[in-house]
Amino acid sequence: MRFINLHTHRKPLSEHEIVIRNAYTEPATKLKNLNYFLSCGIHPWLIQKNKFNNISHLHEALKLPNVIAMGECGLDRVKGAPFKLQLATLESQLEIVNEFNKPVIMHVVRAYSDLPALKKKYNFNGIIHGFNGNEYEMKMLIDLGFKLSFGYRLFLDLKLIKLFKEIPSENIYFETDTKPLTIEDLYRQACLIRNQNLYELKSGIFKNFERDFSVVLP
Repeated sequence: MRFINLHTHRKPLSEHEIVIRNAYTEPATKLKNLNYFLSCGIHPWLIQKNKFNNISHLHEALKLPNVIAMGECGLDRVKGAPFKLQLATLESQLEIVNEFNKPVIMHVVRAYSDLPALKKKYNFNGIIHGFNGNEYEMKMLIDLGFKLSFGYRLFLDLKLIKLFKEIPSENIYFETDTKPLTIEDLYRQACLIRNQNLYELKSGIFKNFERDFSVVLP
């Protein structure tokens, strides 16, 4: 049973790790022969950079069996394109994602309150990467069916560590993103926080992955 790295910008480090590498909106011809999983989407920071703002590339990439998620895409009130443009770009992506029945890995900063309306309108399977919200936001997202992915802040943020103890196991993922740590480091830190053994945690995340991404892994 391998470690699941929900969101990263690198290839797997070993045979013990399954990654979903963020590929932005690279052309499908560059992605189809890669032997690991990918996600593709238009990041809110990159909307106005023509290299990445390409819905047609995204549509073609999502047809590939190794592109198992849309993302990262989302909303950011701190950085990136004007918020109205971010929202329009996100909606243009959500309009096509259900055609492929694939989850959406989301970058959300100070915009959790915008998600209930989007969830109601598009009914997508959303995963919040690098969750860093408060207790109210955590409960709201879980009630809406979102899953939450955790990274390096599990080593630093006492508020987040306290919240993490309360999250149902079926709503949890882990990620390294761009940080210089291993996914195994995160799993072991999570075990310490939740007073859980590693096998039990790995088994739960593995089941979450098979459920949400419609893949059967050896």
